[in-house]
Amino acid sequence: MGRHVGRLAEHTAAVKALAWSPHRNSLLATGGGSTDKSIKLWDTGEMVCTKTVETGSQVCNMLFSNTTD
Repeated sequence: MGRHVGRLAEHTAAVKALAWSPHRNSLLATGGGSTDKSIKLWDTGEMVCTKTVETGSQVCNMLFSNTTD
């Protein structure tokens, strides 16, 4: 089994979507549900949220661009 390396706990609702960056190994994006309504960018090397984008609605899916950083 894998080992627990940390916890990303800043969303206020269930995480409905996530995506790993194809450009940076340690960049993870997570999208919150109906009461959270935000996308958070995480530096998983440091285990910190580096940016929050309020969307105004729940995030159900997301995808990084393969051609743009």
